Amino acid sequence: MIRIRHFLSLILFLPFSSWAQVDPDSLPSIDEGIDPAIEDAITDLESDEQVDFTIFTDFLEDLKRHPLNLNSSSKDQLLMLPGMNDILATNLHNYIHDFGALSSTYELQAVPGFNLEVFRKIQPYVMVKKSGAKDINPGVLHPTGPALKSILSESEQELLFRFVSLIEDQKGYAPPDTNQNGSLTSRFLGNRHKYYLRYSMQYQRNFSAALVGEKDQGEQIKWDPKNHFYGFDFVVGHLYIQDYGRIKRLVLGDYNLQSGQGLILSTGLGFGKGVETVAAVNRTDFGVRPYASVNENQFMRGAAATIAFGNVYFTPFFSRMALDANITSEDTSTNEVTNVSTLQTSGFHRTESELEDKDAIRETIFGGRIQYKNRFLSLGATHYVQDFGSTITPNTSDYQIFYFSGNRNYLTGFDFNASIRNLIFFGEFARSKSGGTATTAGLIAAFDRKVDFSLLVRNFERNFHSTRGYAFAERPVTIRNERGVYMGLKLMPGTKWTISAFFDQFWFPWHNYQVSFPSRGRETLTQIDFKPSKRWSIYIRYRVDNKDRNASELTPGQQLEVLIPTQKQSFRLHFNYKVHRTLSLKTRVEKSWYKRGEEGSSRGTLAFQDISWKIGWKWKVNARYAIFTAPEYNSRIYAYENDILGFFSIPAYFMSGSRYYLMINYKPARHVEFWARFARSKFHHAKSVGSGLNEISGNQRSEIKLQMRLRF
Repeated sequence: MIRIRHFLSLILFLPFSSWAQVDPDSLPSIDEGIDPAIEDAITDLESDEQVDFTIFTDFLEDLKRHPLNLNSSSKDQLLMLPGMNDILATNLHNYIHDFGALSSTYELQAVPGFNLEVFRKIQPYVMVKKSGAKDINPGVLHPTGPALKSILSESEQELLFRFVSLIEDQKGYAPPDTNQNGSLTSRFLGNRHKYYLRYSMQYQRNFSAALVGEKDQGEQIKWDPKNHFYGFDFVVGHLYIQDYGRIKRLVLGDYNLQSGQGLILSTGLGFGKGVETVAAVNRTDFGVRPYASVNENQFMRGAAATIAFGNVYFTPFFSRMALDANITSEDTSTNEVTNVSTLQTSGFHRTESELEDKDAIRETIFGGRIQYKNRFLSLGATHYVQDFGSTITPNTSDYQIFYFSGNRNYLTGFDFNASIRNLIFFGEFARSKSGGTATTAGLIAAFDRKVDFSLLVRNFERNFHSTRGYAFAERPVTIRNERGVYMGLKLMPGTKWTISAFFDQFWFPWHNYQVSFPSRGRETLTQIDFKPSKRWSIYIRYRVDNKDRNASELTPGQQLEVLIPTQKQSFRLHFNYKVHRTLSLKTRVEKSWYKRGEEGSSRGTLAFQDISWKIGWKWKVNARYAIFTAPEYNSRIYAYENDILGFFSIPAYFMSGSRYYLMINYKPARHVEFWARFARSKFHHAKSVGSGLNEISGNQRSEIKLQMRLRF
């Protein structure tokens, strides 16, 4: 009877569905999908925070090459898809349980919650296929993995080489000068070129191995194991298996580990406030993942595994790796570092001073996580010990009084995630060695197909210390000294309209950098999307961010700092038009306003035109021309740029000038692919570009990138 009802629903429903008019050529590409998410994340980050967004681009590229089979994917796998949440994943599994396997991705329209917007987000990364294997379906908890013979004979192998170089000469590559005390000034030790080499081997999602080497511009290539040089300045690698019965995941080498809401462990990537106003508040518990990117801090090195015992999962992990730090004292007899002031996260080792900070201390982490999961509930507990070997003693500035101090830290966290009909409740409580705590809790409500709502509250005490976390907050990396209440709303009044909005109120109970007293702020965003046809769409966005900052100047006789309100506003008008299935245009105009009390204001303007053209099956061309003016850095505007595969580019447009880039992608054969990209920024009325050793004499900066990928 269920099968008959299933068949009748398809016959009656599909012909009248608006989804039947969805043209595959109108679906978003990877670039279109990550553009708003990354731009929003960059806007929210503090200037001293470093996040590697190539992790996300690499992940989506892998999903596109190996789409998830909706009929055989677990809930954890479904949650990796853009736009997915616990409610949608649970509804999909319930639908398959009641009506049987999907016959097409378009059948998702019959699953509660899967509207056209969700479909467009996940469609490039999913497929529907009936599996003949009895142990590969949502009803089997721990399927058996493939045979070793299959892995060795059927694995995909890939070799990727990348070259990046500046055209103009920077000061760091010029002959050294003599300073006032007669010594030579600092210069870069290596050449101006950046090299990247990656070899990887993968069998579906059950096995992967990779070895990656990278040299940044200005760094050296040399072999000196005693000083941690192994050819390339930075080398990572891993061996990884997944879904082998009770061994859900096992990684040897470099890996990411994300648990709960990210308060104590989130060495991968998370996005903060942005146009995804509802689903983004609930972090996806990715668990253990192999690492093959180039950020030199956002990973762990050692071994980790997830072992299943029914619905209970145990994850032990160990990591030992060198970290860069500012050295303040050493043992003269052993040359061992005894004290550092701060950890360095830039990853650059171009000069003698930067090399002195390289691998200054060794961080050792060991701990474990236990988690209970079923279709509707997840309960987890995580604990780990973190030993730095040397003592960290921060500077004595007021805002740094509660920073971590010592050589050992330990953290404990408890998290939950529960789905009840169309509601998701989630949260995490964490405590560090100092006694400081951090708490975040929230809910997501899907009232019907047209209204979604989210609420999140957070409280991070000023003496909470977590260097491996990334949480949904005003300062997602600095999980300390913050309280906040966030509300998000998404309305879909029709198939052509989407309205997204959020309001976030936050407080800082203690001082922050350039904020000498407790302060507060609030941020709002409203975006309206209109897609009248499969060929074109438009959206408008208005965003306001209010914070307190120290006054830049004190009045005569004044002894204490004074906080003044600052406000940054931005308005964006964005237009997409698909002229033909091979030709797409993207136009944007954006305006920003920055005001600092009564001290003055500044404005920024950006306008650009993009073109994407597919020429046959072998060629693809992307280009942009932009004009901008933003006299002050505070009124800068970010805009994501199409770049070579695996590379991340989102420059800050400020000063006054123009910028263009041209990228060509050529695929002469199935197993060979080439990229070439040239970009140039020209700044009006500027005598130099950049500062310090990065300074270029003249008013333009040009960059070339070349990449080759071989698959076999």
